[in-house]
Amino acid sequence: MKIKRRHFSKALKDPLWALDAVYRRISRRNHEQSKSRFPRVALGGNGRTFLQILLQEMEEDGIRFFKGCARDEWAGGVNILTSDVRIMTELIEKASKDTNIEFHINRRNRIFRKSSDFNKTLDSDDALYFSIIITEKTHFDKNTLIRHCSYIDIHTWRPEESYQSKRNYRSSSTAPFVSRLRKETIDLLLDTHADLDSERKEIVYTSRFPIDVVYTWVDDGDPNWLSQKEHYSGKSQKSSRSDHPERFRNRDELKYSLRSLELYAPFVRNIYIVTADQAPDWLDIHHPQIKLISHSQIYRSSKDLPTFNSSSIETQLHHIEGLSEHFLYFNDDFMLGAFCTPDDFFLPNGSIKFFPSEQVAYEPDCQRRSKSRPLGGAKVVHFALQAGNVGRA
Repeated sequence: MKIKRRHFSKALKDPLWALDAVYRRISRRNHEQSKSRFPRVALGGNGRTFLQILLQEMEEDGIRFFKGCARDEWAGGVNILTSDVRIMTELIEKASKDTNIEFHINRRNRIFRKSSDFNKTLDSDDALYFSIIITEKTHFDKNTLIRHCSYIDIHTWRPEESYQSKRNYRSSSTAPFVSRLRKETIDLLLDTHADLDSERKEIVYTSRFPIDVVYTWVDDGDPNWLSQKEHYSGKSQKSSRSDHPERFRNRDELKYSLRSLELYAPFVRNIYIVTADQAPDWLDIHHPQIKLISHSQIYRSSKDLPTFNSSSIETQLHHIEGLSEHFLYFNDDFMLGAFCTPDDFFLPNGSIKFFPSEQVAYEPDCQRRSKSRPLGGAKVVHFALQAGNVGRA
């Protein structure tokens, strides 16, 4: 660690002061790094610009490479030989200066701010897999700097140890659809700067079908909706938790849920918002992805309307015109907290992934004030156990 000249004489006279200064500087650096977060987003404008400039500089410097093999289609991917890693990291630094775009290097969840710091961790024959993370946007959450970053995955290739005269090359990581190539093949890819992502669509290893999102939403402050609800609530024989005002409360969670979709679910095609002929004041209803759906459009009989029962509405969602066969149903207070891909929800053959819980709701415990139906909870538990058995089978 460097010591300024004006502090050098003081450090010689007072070694304890020098040690304390070094400790404070190291603590401050660690604190700054711990106060940053790097959530992933899809490859954005900064990421695409950085990748384009980086590839141009690699070509000018004579570094052999080919493109593709990223973790998914929302990340960039570059493949090089292991022997070119150090030169490439210098070009990463140069591309950052040329584009004025901030970058970090992520290797095994360790973040490096500078290429020189990253190079110090390299072994001479280390087979590397690392990612360039490009800052797309930033904001502060209390004292934490949030950097929303797109990813450019770097795969390095090295010859395998073998007794054969012609050795194969192996990737530093298990790429989506190739991790081992013959020398003739990898030479051809490197020399022509091939793009393996062009072949990605021909290989079925991930979900490739349209996926929509459906919300149910209500504005409990709408006078017309309130008057209807009060009118029909009088027909209920007994009040229950299902009719409690808290279940209809609108706190504009939908706004933040939609923002989380934009950040973390780039695969979503259309977003359908099912309402009782309502719309949030802040919503851009002309956005090409947003579709407002009225209850009258999904119920086959007008005798069933109006309805204030969310369970009833959910049974009619498949009647939405234009809805894809594969869709995700969100409540308006459901938000994504990390980057998602279709493979988090569906198998490549279209089957949905589900994770049945071992826990069930015991109704008498949830509704302690209701003592008139002591056997209701047992029926609920029995039904839930039956459903769980069917799901596991």
